[in-house]
Amino acid sequence: MKGEWVDEFDKRITKKTAFNRFRKHITFTNLDEDYYDISHQDIYVLDTRGRRYINMGLIGAYNTIEIRRPFLDNDLVDFVYALPDSYRKERKLYTKALLYKYPEYYENISWQFTGYPISKKMTIHRKITLLIKNILKKFLILKNSREFSDYANWLRTPDKVKFIKRILDPKNAIYSNYIKENFIDKYVESHYQKNNLIYRCYNMIKFMIYSIKEYILKLFRDSTKSYIFIKNKSVSQYKHDYSEEICRALTMEIWFQQVFNKKYRK
Repeated sequence: MKGEWVDEFDKRITKKTAFNRFRKHITFTNLDEDYYDISHQDIYVLDTRGRRYINMGLIGAYNTIEIRRPFLDNDLVDFVYALPDSYRKERKLYTKALLYKYPEYYENISWQFTGYPISKKMTIHRKITLLIKNILKKFLILKNSREFSDYANWLRTPDKVKFIKRILDPKNAIYSNYIKENFIDKYVESHYQKNNLIYRCYNMIKFMIYSIKEYILKLFRDSTKSYIFIKNKSVSQYKHDYSEEICRALTMEIWFQQVFNKKYRK
C-alpha cells in the first residue's frame, strides 16, 4: 500500500529489480511465469514477501491465537491495486489516508525516517538538516537510532536493576536448567559498565561536533533542544548496550515462570 517495496512503477517485475529486493531468494520463484506478466511489480512483492514470508510465519500460530491482517483484506487489496501506481509513490496514498483519518496523531509525532511529523512538508531546510544528520551518522558522530523510547537507560535505573537481577538470578531462574550462561554476568553487569577515559574523551569530541552542528542549525530555525538532550544524543558514558539481550532474557524467563510455576499471570 505504501509502495516502498516497488522500485519501478507501472512496469513488469524483472530479475534485476527482484534481485535488488530479495537477493538469492528469487530462485524460489519463476519470474517468467504468466502470473507476473502485468505492468505492476506489486504482484511479485505480495507473492514473495506477503504470502511466502509474512503469511508463512503466522501459520504456526493459527491453532492458538486469532490472526488479523487488515492490510491483506481482499477488498482493500482490490481497491489499492486498481489505482495507478503513482498514487502510492513515496507513500503518498498511505500518508494521505493517515492524515485524513487520524490528523491529531500525526501533528507532533515524528516519523522515524526523517525525524519530522508526516503532516509537515519536507522543506529545503529540513532536507538539508536530514542530510547533515545522515552524514554524522555515517561517520559515527551521531548515534543511528530509530527508537522512540530510551530502553537502555531505563534498564539502568535502580528499581529496574533490582527487578532484572531478581528475575534472572540463575539460582532461582528456570532458564539456568537449559542454558549454561549466566545472563546477569554476561549482559546485565556489562550493561552498567561505564567507559574508560579514552572512550569518554572520544565521546566528548562527538558531543562538541554535534553541539556545533546544533548551533549552526539554530541560526536558521528555532530549537528547543537543551544541553542535556544534546549530551544524551551524542555522548554515552556506558561501554555496552545490552538492552535488547536483557529484554529477550526477561521475556524467556517470565514465559518459563508462567508455564512451569504459574507466576506472572496477571
